[in-house]
Amino acid sequence: MWSEIMDQYSVIGRIGEGAHGIVLKAKHKLTDAIVALKKIPLKNLDEGIPCVTLREIKALQQMNNENIVKFNDVFSYGAGVVLVFEYMPTDLSILLRDTENPLTDSQIKAYLIMLLKGVSYCHNLGIMHRDLKPANLLISSSGHLKIADFGQADLCGKERQSYSHQVATRWYRSPELLYGSRSYDEGVDLWAVGCIFGEMLNKFPLFRGENDIEQLCLVLQTLGTPSEEVWPVKTGPLTRSMDKQFEKLFAMMAEMKAGQEGLERKMEAGQEEIRVAQAGLEQKMEAGQAGLEQKM
Repeated sequence: MWSEIMDQYSVIGRIGEGAHGIVLKAKHKLTDAIVALKKIPLKNLDEGIPCVTLREIKALQQMNNENIVKFNDVFSYGAGVVLVFEYMPTDLSILLRDTENPLTDSQIKAYLIMLLKGVSYCHNLGIMHRDLKPANLLISSSGHLKIADFGQADLCGKERQSYSHQVATRWYRSPELLYGSRSYDEGVDLWAVGCIFGEMLNKFPLFRGENDIEQLCLVLQTLGTPSEEVWPVKTGPLTRSMDKQFEKLFAMMAEMKAGQEGLERKMEAGQEEIRVAQAGLEQKMEAGQAGLEQKM
């Protein structure tokens, strides 16, 4: 039965590949509709469908909004499952990398409005996306933005008090997640929206840390350490100890930067000495060649 469902589609090509599977562009043979097939392999058949996939399916089945990617179907195939979505030809990350055609102010405003509408819809349903980033914001051929990839989505509300902090892509991860907090709310999505908005304006990510510590340092260096009024949770001896550790990290980063600048100056000076020596050697060689020609 499931094989028969898969036979209804003809694969056109591969769109991309993520941590949980590959995405294919395909055409429904009967309707000629172009769709996206997300094939998710099951590593262990005895364990069933991964919770990440179940979470995504559950979230998508609840939603019907013009700013959320349309979920059409799900079925088993071989040693895995296949999710069927509407096809979207590109995403925001691809548009941001297109330096020859930068986004206009009108496009930035339109994309931000559509993103906020989609996020508001999710939050009104009690759903946190928890992995908003340009690559998960699909763009149609007419310029319509839709939120996709709900694999990290979870319910928010009073019934849940603890969540995993290992969510969201680092550059778009909020400070509370970087601190390792398991108590947070929809604000983690709004932080990501702000980072995406800044990236659209600046043409590059606002905070590009190579690890969680560096990411948090970049955020705090730019925005300052949150006060107890802004972040009431950030209190107690543990936090004060963490603050001291971050102060040490800032000092270490400053020393590393100063050392790197000093090394670069030495390298530049050394390169200049090499250039002078090469010029002198070339002059001597030219003089020697001229003398040899005169003797001949």
